[in-house]
Amino acid sequence: MQDNVPRSNAVGAGRIRFLIGENGNDILRLRKKRIDHFTLRQRREKKFIKIADLIEDAVIEPLRNAIDEDLRRQAYYRLFAKDLLDGFFGRYTSSGIKSQVRFLSEHVPMWKMSGQRLTNLLETFDVESRISNYLSHCWLRSDDALRWCVRAQIAQKPGLLKKYKLGVEAPRPGPKDVLEAAPPSPDIQKSKALHVTGENRPQWG
Repeated sequence: MQDNVPRSNAVGAGRIRFLIGENGNDILRLRKKRIDHFTLRQRREKKFIKIADLIEDAVIEPLRNAIDEDLRRQAYYRLFAKDLLDGFFGRYTSSGIKSQVRFLSEHVPMWKMSGQRLTNLLETFDVESRISNYLSHCWLRSDDALRWCVRAQIAQKPGLLKKYKLGVEAPRPGPKDVLEAAPPSPDIQKSKALHVTGENRPQWG
């Protein structure tokens, strides 16, 4: 079944303001049901990992106060946003290099969170809104999640990689889920859809 709402690449397209009346409520319920089903399946299969789960496990530790945890949480999301802009999660497809980060919310059709979309978010919303409404709803492929855990220096946290089955035993997404990763290429750094540099780079806040 296809979502019967307008589609657009603009940030906010298809949000709840378009979903009014009984039909809109039905679409919201259908999307939420699909997301809930996807979440339950992936927490068993671990082919995709929710970034919010990784970050929460990284920041919550005994004997740390809530203020310290919040600062560390923001720092991890800031790093995640920077890496997305830098093309860290980019893959080759038949039409070029594209982000493989999935954004799942009942208020919009499924997105791939590209650098351009993230740029729009950084220019539009405050830090709290970026995290709670957008970044925390992103999902990573298991292989990207492992690479990011190493980069963010949270891979060494006891039990974290085992919990998410990240490593040699981690299942890889099949061909119907996403295209296989291509070898690293300088072209990734040139992709306007993924990479934002210099004076054009948006500020976190």
